[in-house]
Amino acid sequence: MTEIWSSKLTDNPLAFVQFAFPWGQEGTPLASHKGPREWQRKFLWDIAQHIKANKGKLDFDMLRASVASGRGIGKSALVAWITLWYLSTRIGASTIVSANGEA
Repeated sequence: MTEIWSSKLTDNPLAFVQFAFPWGQEGTPLASHKGPREWQRKFLWDIAQHIKANKGKLDFDMLRASVASGRGIGKSALVAWITLWYLSTRIGASTIVSANGEA
């Protein structure tokens, strides 16, 4: 828990995702993957940079981001990673996740 709650992971979702999952380890579903896809890495890195830019501000800037794409590229995985990172690194945190439905 000390490592998860360290500032190295608390303020950096990319570092958390690389730490929390067995990337490249034989015998796991991630054996053939070195980490998140490049666009996912950039998205997670952008969150870390946003946190860094807002450190110490009382009136912080809101992060607004979106991903427009086809199916099966990893959007749901990205949302799951961000949610897991947030809940794991902030005591008492809660999240709300919603999605639109296809009519």
